[in-house]
Amino acid sequence: MRTDGSISSEYSIKYWVLSSYEVEHNVNYSTGQHRGNEREGQLHVNEKNISQFERYRIASDQLKAAIRDAYKRQIDQTSV
Repeated sequence: MRTDGSISSEYSIKYWVLSSYEVEHNVNYSTGQHRGNEREGQLHVNEKNISQFERYRIASDQLKAAIRDAYKRQIDQTSV
């Protein structure tokens, strides 16, 4: 917190919205979270690769619309 009481953007909550397909097909996705793993994985985001996710970053007041958009992308990405 800053001396004026405001919160630095460095420490603000940030949102990224990806479709399930986008997560599963991302180069940073790992299916082997732990032994006995079934249908779960991790999307590894760190300081080196976070810029790759910038296109998925949204403002908090756009969360509902972003989820709907991700759903539409999911349908488009998985339809054959």
